[in-house]
Amino acid sequence: MKFFHRVANSHKRNHAIKSLSIDGFASSNQPVIKDHLAGHFEELLLEPFDWRPRLNGLDFEAIDQTSIVWLERPFEEEVQQVVRKMNRDKAPSSDGFTMAFFQTFWEVVKEDVMQVFQEFFTFGKFEKCLNATFIALVPKKVGAMEVKDFCPISLVGSMYKILSKVLANRMSMDMWFWGEMEIVDEALCVKVRFSILVNGDPVGFFNSLRGLCQVSGLKVNLTKSELVAVDNIRNVRGLASILGCGVSSLSMKYLSLQSQD
Repeated sequence: MKFFHRVANSHKRNHAIKSLSIDGFASSNQPVIKDHLAGHFEELLLEPFDWRPRLNGLDFEAIDQTSIVWLERPFEEEVQQVVRKMNRDKAPSSDGFTMAFFQTFWEVVKEDVMQVFQEFFTFGKFEKCLNATFIALVPKKVGAMEVKDFCPISLVGSMYKILSKVLANRMSMDMWFWGEMEIVDEALCVKVRFSILVNGDPVGFFNSLRGLCQVSGLKVNLTKSELVAVDNIRNVRGLASILGCGVSSLSMKYLSLQSQD
């Protein structure tokens, strides 16, 4: 046990941010460092503008009543199936538990987990703390001094991971308009609240509709993009006009590879 404590303490010392370059000057003032890092990520994660594409006025096919009933059925054994298939060894969440804990001790935590799902099924909402996300900063190199020298790791709560995965699986198995598209795990369209971990202390607490992947610097150039309809979808050109992109069809080339319809 002492060995593991020594290893954990060693990692903590190596990852500690003792000084940081702020506006070209090195600072070891911890309150200043914390404020700078919190402000940096808050600026990145906040929406730069309020406008988003709207689908108002477009006529889409609706799923039938049988599918609606199936989608809105109570949560049962599918929750355990999702837990069993999730990656055991991914980074621990903000509560400190990996999926390996839930898989190993499922019979112990099952009742509590299902109570969370029952409440979500009954009221259509969950406690705000479930989607509170900590961002841990891991240095990319020895002697990291600038914000860009740290890799941000998102620590999302375990229950939020399980809930979003169950919803994503349920939609992907029935909703025809997804076709064979991959359903993202983050199926819950809600604001996520972020806090930055600096030397183990949470700093800042702000809402965001964006994730870390969306602030990596990569942006979609809609003027060079094309919307490809899968199956029989109406108003494709109207949707493309709203998004500001072109329209194409299968078969087509993507990354020099020919795709077939």
